[in-house]
Amino acid sequence: MFSSILVILVLPYADLSRYKGLQFRPLGKIAFWIVIADFITLMVLGAKHVESPFIELGQWASILYFSYFLVIVPFVSLLENTLMDISLHINSLTTRSDKVSQSSPNKAFNKITKRDYSNLAWK
Repeated sequence: MFSSILVILVLPYADLSRYKGLQFRPLGKIAFWIVIADFITLMVLGAKHVESPFIELGQWASILYFSYFLVIVPFVSLLENTLMDISLHINSLTTRSDKVSQSSPNKAFNKITKRDYSNLAWK
C-alpha cells in the first residue's frame, strides 16, 4: 500500500512531455481517465471478499495502476512529443510551399540576379 502512494512521487520525473498540462494532450487525457477507472476498480475490489475472481482482477488492476506511472506516462508523453514534432514539421513544409507558390518564379529569379549583379563593381 505504501508503494501505491510512493509511486505518485515518480510522476514529475516520468512525464517527459514538453507540455505539462493535459488540455493539449488527448492521449494523456485518455490515459488519465483509464487510471481513474482503474483506481475506482481497485476501490471496489478492495471491498470484496478474498475469492477467486476478485483476486485475479485485483492483481491485473494493480499491475495497470503501477504501469501507468512507470510505463504508460513516459510512453504516451514521448509519443505525443513525436506526433507534435511531425505535425510541426508538416505544417512548416506546407507553409513554406504556400509561400513559394504564392510568389512567382520570375520575381525570385529577379531577386537573385539583382543581388548577384549588385555586388559587382563596374569600373
